[in-house]
Amino acid sequence: MIRFKLIKFKYEDCVGLRGFLAETVGENCASIDDGEKILYLIRPELTKGFSMELDFKGLKFVLTSFLSSYFDRLLEQFDGEIIMTRVNMRNISGEFIQRINNFINKKGSGVYSNAR
Repeated sequence: MIRFKLIKFKYEDCVGLRGFLAETVGENCASIDDGEKILYLIRPELTKGFSMELDFKGLKFVLTSFLSSYFDRLLEQFDGEIIMTRVNMRNISGEFIQRINNFINKKGSGVYSNAR
């Protein structure tokens, strides 16, 4: 069974769930399987209309294979604007956010700006 530590959070009058990536996939988001684990856990919450906050605390690196399996599949189901407004990122370095922006821009979905 995949475990994903979820806690409720409140941000700008929005209640959502926070997921801790390092506790789910380890210190590296490196594989397609890692991306699918995260996707499997947050997609149902987004489908219900909830916001998600992904906490990158404790991660050493994020590889393109993780990004492609995670964001490609999300973009298949949800509009880029929905992803940008409902999926917040916490404890993420400028380098990681730039890589995510580059990936999303290649997919034609805009720029990610809701990192905290």
